[in-house]
Amino acid sequence: MIARIFPVLTIGLFLILNHASGQGALTELKKLSETKDLKRGSISFYAHELSTSKTILNYNGTKLLIPASNQKLLTTAAALSLLGPDYTFKTYLEYDGHISNKGVLDGNIYIRGEGDPTFGSGRISASEAWSEVLNKICKILSEAGIKQINGGIIGDASWFEYNSIPDYWIWTDIGNYYGTGAYGVNVNENTYKLILKPGKAIGDSVEVLGTDPVIPNIQFLNSLKTAAEGTGDNGYIYGAPFTSLRTVSGTIPKGGNFSIKGSMPDPAYFVASGIKEALFKNNIEVTQPARSIYTFNGQAIAERKVVHTFTSSPLRDIIKETNVNSLNLYAESLLKMIGKKLYNEGSTKAGIKALQEFWNSKGLDPSSIVVIDGSGLSTFNWVCSEAFSQALLQMSKEKYYADFYNSLPVSGGSGTLKKVGKGTKLENNMRAKSGSMKRVLCYSGYIKNPETGKEYSFSVMVNNFECTASALIPKLEKILLLLQAGQFN
Repeated sequence: MIARIFPVLTIGLFLILNHASGQGALTELKKLSETKDLKRGSISFYAHELSTSKTILNYNGTKLLIPASNQKLLTTAAALSLLGPDYTFKTYLEYDGHISNKGVLDGNIYIRGEGDPTFGSGRISASEAWSEVLNKICKILSEAGIKQINGGIIGDASWFEYNSIPDYWIWTDIGNYYGTGAYGVNVNENTYKLILKPGKAIGDSVEVLGTDPVIPNIQFLNSLKTAAEGTGDNGYIYGAPFTSLRTVSGTIPKGGNFSIKGSMPDPAYFVASGIKEALFKNNIEVTQPARSIYTFNGQAIAERKVVHTFTSSPLRDIIKETNVNSLNLYAESLLKMIGKKLYNEGSTKAGIKALQEFWNSKGLDPSSIVVIDGSGLSTFNWVCSEAFSQALLQMSKEKYYADFYNSLPVSGGSGTLKKVGKGTKLENNMRAKSGSMKRVLCYSGYIKNPETGKEYSFSVMVNNFECTASALIPKLEKILLLLQAGQFN
């Protein structure tokens, strides 16, 4: 009898010791935190079991860290709940004044936006490319009998605040495509391509060939240099909203023509001037200049007649694009929109207030979320992993959970998770939002164990690591696999 029990006890003791010697997620987290890569850095991990709402893992879970694009989880979830998955943005083609029997409009044409980040982008189903929108506008005005406009073309961006950029965005970002502001009128995701011709030798000057699309009045002070082939895009565009002067520095590689993407100085003016030029090509004269306006005047809007309404795709589709492709403009537009919805103020400040009150109402500690923007581009955002996991847990109980869950990238399959967990049990069993910037790497989302059916919300955040992100990712994957397997300690 003793002989039979002893081997069983030995095997059980072996399993216990083996588990305690480094097989659990918590143990691996502690080991990782003690490596040279995190000697001066921070790592935080928190996880809940969805079915029981119990905390299953907490490692520095209350520590505030920079979330980068994980911030979009809080913004998109709040927007989905406050606006609804079927919400659509509207953009109006309008005119004031009178159209004579001869087709002369004594008045102005307006393109009035309500913050649609997809307008003229061609990215998703209901959003045509800007060139197609221009053709449609010319056709609509022609069919309305307008042959001449004794007035101007006006881009009305008064739905959102004049200040398009959140506080504490850095100078290096705001001139580039990912640092564009959110305006009442957005178009082509407020970006353009700067077409460049590198020199023949390393160190040669780079020639600016132009922009696509053409941006009115823009100028470039260019100090770009040519680098070796294969060095990639290391060029930066510097410039603020509503200013036409841009400076360009850095390097681009040798070879054929190359492009980098910048942020438009004034999207509403770009739209207005583009419409005027397109009408001229279609033999419709416009006598006054194109311009943009940013001051709301309800009485003036009431005097206009709507010729056509452009309607965006449903919010569920916009949120999916926001999270899968980590689109900063979309997140900032959503933030301002929930501010407009709750407080009739389309500003970053009102959006932050709406966001914080929403999550406070869901039980999150107000001190666990410090919000500066909707996208996570600012390094002054601070969130703890406990808050992310708790927010994700709460969303799993909401009626719009399916839309939110489906908006997240699939591990090993889509968006910013396309290569994460590829070839492991995480593939197709983890949906999460990544967040990355210099010395910041975060993942927050949901993991499912396909064998047991158990599901977990989680958040892992790493700041100030000293290795490359590509070297850190496999180490985080190992911990996530242990979480998935139910090995928590």
